[in-house]
Amino acid sequence: MMKPARGAEALARAMAPIDTVIDSILDDTEHTPLDGFVFQEQFVTLLTSISQTNDGAAINAEAIDEDGIGIDWTSIDFLPSRRYVQKLVQRYISRLEELGIELEDDNLASIVCHFSVSRCSCSLPDPTNVCNVTFRIPLSGNKHGNGDAAQSTIKADDILRIERIHNDVGVAKVWEAGACLAEFIIHNPQYIRGMNVVELGAGVGLTGLVAASEKAKSVHMTDYTDACLDNLAHNINENVGWLGGRGIIPENVTLGKLEWVDYANMQHESENSIDSDGHTSDSPWANSIEALSKADVLLAADVVYDTNCIPDLVSTVCRFLGQPNHRMDGSGGRTAIFATTFRNKNTFAIFAKELKDQNIVCAYAESLENLPNIFPCYWNQPRADVRVCTMSLKG
Repeated sequence: MMKPARGAEALARAMAPIDTVIDSILDDTEHTPLDGFVFQEQFVTLLTSISQTNDGAAINAEAIDEDGIGIDWTSIDFLPSRRYVQKLVQRYISRLEELGIELEDDNLASIVCHFSVSRCSCSLPDPTNVCNVTFRIPLSGNKHGNGDAAQSTIKADDILRIERIHNDVGVAKVWEAGACLAEFIIHNPQYIRGMNVVELGAGVGLTGLVAASEKAKSVHMTDYTDACLDNLAHNINENVGWLGGRGIIPENVTLGKLEWVDYANMQHESENSIDSDGHTSDSPWANSIEALSKADVLLAADVVYDTNCIPDLVSTVCRFLGQPNHRMDGSGGRTAIFATTFRNKNTFAIFAKELKDQNIVCAYAESLENLPNIFPCYWNQPRADVRVCTMSLKG
């Protein structure tokens, strides 16, 4: 059995848009005779490359091919969501029909049958079902993110668990602004390199893990629901080897709970609630307060969406920017870097007013259109709607 198209495999592992994956396969074969069987065999190999057996073992597609035994798809778990792979297969079959190619590969025919039976079972979605997305991230110094030059620099893949049916938005997906902020950091590592970093609303952890891989001194990721924090802990642990392969000390990547309203209101409490080292003794989110007291950079992506939360969010940013940092060389002040998706004009007007009222100055980065798309997410809005800005206190 042949090897899958490397670009298509990377896209499928990242749960990229279905047509983008299919187009990648077609692009890989367009310079050779479009042999229907070879084309289908390549697709089946792609499916096995993003799968594992029920007990977690890798699938040996070559051994299956040599033994002449068809693939038992009922014994296979897909690393992306099952629903995603099902849609991928359905769209692939449609493209075969458009090209006038008949279904010839037995393994492909069996998975079509397998998904047809599954669809007829009418089973309800399982809210506890999880899937994994995988991204290939270029090492520092490689700014392309795709192509042969980038692939040669890849040490390993960054793996994130997401729960697409979960009612907690923090674990449901990689959000667009989070992907853009991660790409911005990869191409502008000077903002976080050697810095202590805290992230608000870390979600599944993509941005924070990328910041760690780009040589931040430390990264502390925060969120507030138990489901999100449990999933974030899983993703950090899952990527210990990936971080170690990039020379990062895993212990420097931590997480903790943080409620913006509580942190923002601390400015009205006695200064005795935090000692000179940033420690607190009576708070369930003590480690997050301590991390904030020592941080140089505050990151956040896709956190501007609920108008009721904006005042506390901006107060949190203001409190952070107003505290002196603890850098030994005494250089530089604190910076906040936000990536936001422009969804509602009124929401952003409220956000802008709150920033102005608290004397926070925003400097927006140039268009993100020129950044290579390292994280091929589904975009509900144009990429141009995501804006990255750095924040500091006026004067």
